[in-house]
Amino acid sequence: MITNQEKTKQLVARLREHGLRITPQRMAILEILMDSKEHLSAEEIYNQIHDQYPMIGLATVYKTIALLKEMGEITELSFNNQVARYE
Repeated sequence: MITNQEKTKQLVARLREHGLRITPQRMAILEILMDSKEHLSAEEIYNQIHDQYPMIGLATVYKTIALLKEMGEITELSFNNQVARYE
């Protein structure tokens, strides 16, 4: 079974393959998604990361989520017209 640490390393390698920088904010977003036992919304991810990186904007979270979705690394889930959640 693959560990979260190994999965994170693989994701970082894939991001680099796509020519993307590995910023501390992107790493924090990846770690939050990997460590979560729940399906988080973009706003919940933002709230968890904002204390550590107060200059991060919600747009950065959405852009990172969009990149990960495009790469097929996360899935967007929608429940009864509620806010989208990610796993």
